[in-house]
Formats: sequence, C-alpha cells, structure tokens
Amino acid sequence: MKQMISITSITSITSITSMIARYFVRYKVEIFIFIFALAFIALFIKPKPIGWNIYSHMATIDSLVERGTFAMDDSFYVNGTGDKVISNGHYYSHKPPVLPFLLSAVWAITHNYINGYYWFMLLTNGVVFALIVLYLYKLCGLFNFSPHTKLYLTFCFSLGTYVFPYSVALNNHLFAMFLTLLIFYFVVKLTLLTSKKLLSQSYGRFFFFIFGLVGGLLAVIEMVPLATIIPFVVIYIFFFQREYRTLRLIISFLIGLSLPIILHLVINVPLIGDWKPGGLHPELYSYPGAFGQSSLSGFFNHSDLTVFLKYCYDCLIGWKGFFVFSPILLIAFVCGIFQLVRVKSKRPVGILIVVFAVIVASLGWALCFTNNYGGDCFGFRHAMFVTPLFLIPILYFLENNRYKNFILVAIIPIVFISCAFMVSGVRDPWTNINGPKRLLSVAVNTAVSDYITLAKYKF
Repeated sequence: MKQMISITSITSITSITSMIARYFVRYKVEIFIFIFALAFIALFIKPKPIGWNIYSHMATIDSLVERGTFAMDDSFYVNGTGDKVISNGHYYSHKPPVLPFLLSAVWAITHNYINGYYWFMLLTNGVVFALIVLYLYKLCGLFNFSPHTKLYLTFCFSLGTYVFPYSVALNNHLFAMFLTLLIFYFVVKLTLLTSKKLLSQSYGRFFFFIFGLVGGLLAVIEMVPLATIIPFVVIYIFFFQREYRTLRLIISFLIGLSLPIILHLVINVPLIGDWKPGGLHPELYSYPGAFGQSSLSGFFNHSDLTVFLKYCYDCLIGWKGFFVFSPILLIAFVCGIFQLVRVKSKRPVGILIVVFAVIVASLGWALCFTNNYGGDCFGFRHAMFVTPLFLIPILYFLENNRYKNFILVAIIPIVFISCAFMVSGVRDPWTNINGPKRLLSVAVNTAVSDYITLAKYKF
C-alpha cells in the first residue's frame, strides 16, 4: 500500500514538473522579459518616500496596516503631505481609496523587514512596470512583426515614455497605465482574434468578467477613465462587434465592472459623504495650512479662452509638454493619422478611431478641468494613463508597411531623445523640470552621478 502511494506521489510530482517545464518552454520569452524588466527597474526604485503624493498614499496604507482605519491622523507620514482633506474631524488622503486599500496587503508583509519600503515598492511598482513591459510585448505579438521588431517597439514605449519615470515612485498613474494597456490589449485581441474558444460559454463569461473587472479598477483608481475610456470601449465591443453582443457576455462584463465601483462606494461614502474622492471636495481643505483651493484639479472651469489656450499649449508642447517630454508619442500620433487616411479594412479603422477618441477625450478632460499643470511633477500627469495607447497606432501603421525597417531606423534619434528625457524624470518624478534643455541637463547628471553608487545607496 505504501509503495503504491509512493509511486502515485512520484507520478504526480513528475506530471507537475513536466507541466511546468512545458509552460516555461512555451512562454520562455515572456518569462525572460518579465524577470529582466523587474530586475532593471529594481535599480531605479526610490528606497524612501519622496513628495506629497507618496506620503499621502503611504499615510493611508500605514494607517490601514497599523490601526485598521483610513484616518491618517496618527500616521508617521501625515505631516509630510498636503494631499489630504479633513472630514468628520479626521485627516484622510484626498486620493481615491481603493488603491491604498489593495496595496496595504503588501505593506502588511514588507513593513517589518529591513528596507521594507523598498521591497514594498519592488512588489508593487516594480511588478506593475514588468507587467507593462510584458503586455507591450504581447500587444506587439498580436501583429505580424519579427521578434526583433517586437522587442524594439517594446523598448521604445517602456523606456521612452512616462511608464519609466513613474515606475520608480509610488503613484496611481502607473497602475492606471497598466490597466489601460490591459483593457486595450483585450480590445485588440477581441478585434483581431475572434475564436470559438473565446465565445464558448465558460471561457467567454470568465474573459469578459476579467475585462470588466480591469475596467472597474481603472475607473476607481484614476476616475477620469470612467468618462473617457469605459464608454468608448463598451460601445465599440458590444455595439460594433456583433459576435460579442450576447446577454451572457454583457452581464459578465457588467458584474466585473461593478465590483470595484461598489468597493469604492462602500469605502468612500462613509469617509467623505458621497462617491467623489476628497480631492474633488474643495470645502474639505478647511484646515490651517491647506493649500489654495483655486489650484485644485478635477473641478476647475476655465472662463478666459486666451488663458485656456495658453494652458493647453504649455501642457501639450510647452514647458510642461506632454509630447515634448516624450516625442515618440507625437510620432505615434502622426503615424495613426496617416494610417486612418490610408487604411481600407473596417476593423482597423474602428479600433483606431476608438484609440484616438480615448486619447483626445482624456487629454481634453484633463485640460478643461484642471489649471495646476499637474502640480510639481514630471510632465502633464493628469492624462498620463493613456500613454500606452500610443503604441497601437504605430503598430497598425508599421504592419505590412514596405518601408517598415527604414522607418524603425529613422526614428532612432527620436527614441534616444525620448529615453534621455525620461531618465531625467527618473531622478524625481515629483519635481518640475522646465523645458528640453533642462531635461537633457538633468538626464546627463542623473546617468553620470546618481547611479554610479546605486547599490551602496540602496543597501
């Protein structure tokens, strides 16, 4: 009997080992990319909190772990931030509460260890950065490109855009970038790879449940996508892709979408009084030392057209330029316009229109309802969550383009400049860097001086 049990155990272990080996062989490139990206960003992650934004997140996370409350009155981090409101006699972060709530599970594990904050950052920001790199590669894999081209484009949009600098310090924008990328990876996959498996009852319901869950998380972490991404995606998938217009798939999507929103309401309503985060309540900045209500973002309305146009110029191509800091995004935008003009297939036109609609709506929303340039930060952060979407137009433009290799070589200088600018943001994403000259200066200084003694600096 014991011999039979022993043989069965050995057989089970052999079977599991064989399955793991097959998985590694099948996904060896993806696994390597994830591990390499995680190891790479580990070199740049900040070992200590910097800036109001991070202290605000950490005060909430620390309070949840140490005291089981969102009120951050007694937290070590509360005095290091002005990103807080007062409600019912207690200080709360003015940010949406779901992300700190989820991240507190990681902090509960790492905060008791030496360099606990660094390990916390590596397991949160570091893993999310690695996942962004992985899904940029997987998104390229949905198109007809060589492995070298896929790696090249992944490199461009990992290190040449805002993904890189905002991965080194705690913030909600990085998580929003990943969720946005994941949503549109699903959208492109649903557009290009319709299959019987995807439409099967069990797999299809699960896929659309996860699809909705990702959309719901994005909506409660960044808020703006609830108005600028979710509606366009829902209309495109369920109204223009007829094969997915079934009740079971729609219900699965809506259930997934609603769960994070319900969680947000359950947390936020008792704390603040309604669905809006504290940052959208100017009356809650009524404590001594609170910064000016006129500079709060999210509810500002521009009354002077000239001032508004100057604000748009500054945020897009001026000193805070969204496209100036990452010129590869401008190249991708132009490529998308050319592709829209020349494309003949209906489906690529549809998805490109959705991508452009989301980008324009998100940038427009951020410009129309803010006036503070995103505060002290690297670039115009209010619409940063759409950054990964710029890869999609360039993928459609380059696929089956006879001049593809020439174009990829020709944009190398633009890629180099974008990466150099992003390195300057890595030094401190919560510091204003005004203009391209200052960007290059900081980039050189960062590369030469800051990371020569990196290992010693961290450990």
